[in-house]
Amino acid sequence: MVNNKNLYSMTRAITLSVVACLLLAVFVNAQPAPAPAPAPTPLAPASPAPSGATPSVSASGTARPPAATGNVTVTPSASASTTPTPSALPLPPCGSSQGQFNIIDPNPNQYGSIGNALNVTWGYSDLTDRSRFPAKKIALYYQRSIPGPVTADGWVAIDEAIPPKATSYQWIIPSMQGGTFLLHIAADDIDPQRPAASTSNCIPDTFPGSVNSRPFKILTASPLTVYPDSLAPNSAKQVLGGSWSALAGAFVAGVLGALSASL
Repeated sequence: MVNNKNLYSMTRAITLSVVACLLLAVFVNAQPAPAPAPAPTPLAPASPAPSGATPSVSASGTARPPAATGNVTVTPSASASTTPTPSALPLPPCGSSQGQFNIIDPNPNQYGSIGNALNVTWGYSDLTDRSRFPAKKIALYYQRSIPGPVTADGWVAIDEAIPPKATSYQWIIPSMQGGTFLLHIAADDIDPQRPAASTSNCIPDTFPGSVNSRPFKILTASPLTVYPDSLAPNSAKQVLGGSWSALAGAFVAGVLGALSASL
């Protein structure tokens, strides 16, 4: 009786173990198989390192190519916006807000002389947009004002290619007849006072309009006149000597005549 119970217990334990193994096998087979790992991406060949450069190593132990050295030129993309130059911008309309040059020197109290430098300086009125104008160049001219009249085609060029940012100019006065003169200044070939040479018959807003200076004088040195010497050497001494001799003789003769009369 005891042996049968032991046999029954052993049989039951073995049966339960088999059933548990079968259930475990069925559960494991029911799980989806894991996806295969993606193949590694091949690395691009590294560019050769410049001489003297040492490649760096990442934390994973992979060697990194050395950083590039030297000047790097960056080409802007086609969509990048650029600011146009002042000369490329369209001119404002001709309204009532024109700017103007202001000639500071020369003034009526200054004189110029042939062959010497005359300092010409100028500024601008408050309405002038100095960030844009003059955009290309400045031109200087002169003309005799007395006797007049001052005419549009009477201006003589001093320099028609002065840099647009300049505010002064050294004028070497050429050979000319002295007198009273005016200077004339204009910018970017916009000069209604000289219509034959102007690209516009009006002054755009914020543009520096052309202007004349106040009258000033240019002096011409008078040549020295050389007169010939009509007297011989020591002639003055000879003349003075003869005069003293004559005076002494007259004095002696007068004294002798007075003595004779008294005897």
